[in-house]
Formats: sequence, structure tokens, C-alpha cells
Amino acid sequence: MSGKSKPCLFCKNEAEWMGVSNRDASEINCPVCIRYQVTRMELHSLEKEELPAAQRVLVISQTIRDARSGMVTIWSSGGTVEKPYIVRKLGDYAGRTISHAGKPDALLETCAKKLAGLNPFQHFRLEEQDAYLLQMDGFREMQQWLRILLDQKLLESETFEKVDRRGLGGTTYDVKTFPFYISAKGWARIEELFRNVNSNKAFIAMAFGHSERASIQKAVEDACAATGWEAFTIDKKEHINGITDEIIASINQSRFIVAEFTGNNPGVYYEAGYAAGKGIPVVLVVKKAQLDDQAQGVHFDTRHINHIAWTDYDDLKKKLINRINAVIPRSSEP
Repeated sequence: MSGKSKPCLFCKNEAEWMGVSNRDASEINCPVCIRYQVTRMELHSLEKEELPAAQRVLVISQTIRDARSGMVTIWSSGGTVEKPYIVRKLGDYAGRTISHAGKPDALLETCAKKLAGLNPFQHFRLEEQDAYLLQMDGFREMQQWLRILLDQKLLESETFEKVDRRGLGGTTYDVKTFPFYISAKGWARIEELFRNVNSNKAFIAMAFGHSERASIQKAVEDACAATGWEAFTIDKKEHINGITDEIIASINQSRFIVAEFTGNNPGVYYEAGYAAGKGIPVVLVVKKAQLDDQAQGVHFDTRHINHIAWTDYDDLKKKLINRINAVIPRSSEP
């Protein structure tokens, strides 16, 4: 069923609006925010008064992150829903501040991730989603940070600099139309800051004593291999360090981790939390029978995150391949 074409509530790009049959809400399919819903009460509030800039940026960033993890955000004043939907309140993002000091380095890391596995001097393009995920106010703000990286000779873009030198004042450029390159100086900075950015490794955090360990581990390893990554567990790595130090080092050297929560092993929660805190993507998996068991389930701190609920080897491998392809970028668009 096709809907009406109207500007997105948050990023203002042209989007498709549709009614939702089972709740008093509208669903918006947007090229930047991807897909979300908003209840009529919240819609009336947003139509009366736009969100402050910082709150709007945080809301867009959250909506994109939810969508990329397989969830559909419902912006509402409350209520409970089943997956893949998740209720979030606009008020929870009001009054928050956005830190700006780390944005140049974070933008440089995003650029490097687009070239993972490719020629380091190949060109890449940036998308408006990249800006919001870095908590930037779209291309309007991103182009200012790009100027800084270009001035520092960390990035290169002859076409962007040529247009920018025309002195068009407050013009917002369609940044995705410009090819960018990372300079040798830029790669030196990236290696200094983010030693894992071009890693092809995936760390597996799991309970070693689990009765289905062999099957789980093989499914994860096979799924990673099928998508071009090398998965490993700490017990398969040669080292002479303390086990905790080696786990931390292994996570830091990995492009992402797969955290298997069946059995609710505390070590897995620790390793997943550490990786998330370092900005390393975490793919969460757990046996479906445990996730369906309200008495056991998973810890409340991670319950709202979209877990891959698996039933057997084939199910886990298939779902993990789909998730890795969806959320772990390997290269830039041509």
C-alpha cells in the first residue's frame, strides 16, 4: 500500500507516510531515518513546535541506529510493544548536550571504515546517515568538519575544495556527490587512533562450558567466513599474557564482536560492554528458548537490544550472515 509523500518529521527529506492499522500512529519511510512510527499525540506536538537542534539530531541518530539493528522505533509517550518494535520517548532526548571535540577523529574513522578491505587510496563517498550517526546536524554541519580535515591534509577532495573555494557562504552542499580520499597523513592518524579499523577479525564472546558450544562456535565462524571475516575465540589464540589482558587486546584488534548470551555468562556481558564502550560493533545472539523464558531471558540492561534468537546451527548461521551484511560495513559505494 503506497502512502503520501511528505517531508520527514525530523530530517525534512521527502518521505513516504502511511497509516498504521493496529495503532493510532503514522509510519514514515525516509531515505535517511529509514523507518519509524509516531503516535498521533506526538505528531500533534511536533507539528506545533519543532524539536531543538540537538534533540532532533539525537532523535534521528537513535532512529537510524534502531533501524540498522532491525528495530522499528515508535516515538510515543509510553506503552509496550513486541519486537521488532521499540517505544522511545522524545522527552528522553531533551536537554542533552552533544560533545563536539571528538567529531573530527570520529569522522575520520567513518571514512576509514568505508575503505575496509579495499585499496587505502580508493575514493569513497559520505551519506547523510553518516552525519547523523556522528551526531552532526546533517550535511550542513558535516561539511564544516570536512573542511577541517581537508585543511589538516588528512583528507583530499579536489572537487569539494574547488566548489568550496567559490565562497558560497551558508550554502549546504550535497556532500554525497563528492569523492573523498584519505591521505597518507590521514592513514597515519587513523592507525594512531583506531588500530582495529581495517581489521578483518571478529571476536567471539561466549561461555566455554556451554553444552552446545561446538555447534554455536562453528555457526558463528562459518557465518563470519561466508561474509569475509575471520572469527576467533580467545582459547584459539596463542599468547603469553594474562587471560583478561589478552581478551581486552583481542577485542581492541577486532572489527566487531559476536556476543553469545546463552547461559547469561557474566564474562560475555563484560566483554560486550567493553566493546560497546570502545565503539566496536556488537552483534548479540542467544538461544530462542532462553529469550522466550521470562524467568531467565537476558539481563535487563540488554533486553531492549535486538538479539538474534537462534534455534540450531543452520538458523544461527543464516541469521548471523544477514545481520553482519546489514550492520558491519566493508566498503564504500562505487
